[in-house]
Amino acid sequence: MTESEWLKCNDPREMLDFLRSRMSERKLRLFVCAWERMHSKPLDEWGQKGVEVSERRADGLSGVEEIGALMRASIHDHRCNILLDQPWNHALGIVWEGTADEQKATCSLFRDIFGNPLRSLTIDPRWLEWNGASVVTLAQRIYEARSFGRMPELAGILEAADCTDEAILGHCRGAVPHVRGCWVLDLILGKK
Repeated sequence: MTESEWLKCNDPREMLDFLRSRMSERKLRLFVCAWERMHSKPLDEWGQKGVEVSERRADGLSGVEEIGALMRASIHDHRCNILLDQPWNHALGIVWEGTADEQKATCSLFRDIFGNPLRSLTIDPRWLEWNGASVVTLAQRIYEARSFGRMPELAGILEAADCTDEAILGHCRGAVPHVRGCWVLDLILGKK
């Protein structure tokens, strides 16, 4: 896949296939969780618990005991168990279902989480240190509270710290749905 094809792609199956060997388990889990939050509203009790535990698992905050207990408690909820235990299979199911509009939204979600995998971007350490680490502090608050509406504010702080990278600033100001695992937040916070 070329950079132009990635940026224009509206087929989530092609994107997932392209990402197969390029994605971490963390990013895969966060993609699945974000999709569940966006497309399964309202989440039932087991779906909500499964998403919350899987997000914590992605960030290394959920242990084997918590995951096992939830899987045993939700033994009859196949979606909750596959979310927790088999994120790749869950992602495959996601990309094969849905209308054209849902597939387009899934592609936007891929671009929010994985950015442009054909282009390497870095964060200037000076941006992270600027004004008492304001950029990092705001990025962490956005991530933890899921306050993604503050992404344009993050762009403003990055600019004040002398960031001129249009890919980073444009993504922060873009209308795409931002989620945990957003490539800009992960770049700032040093998450893979």
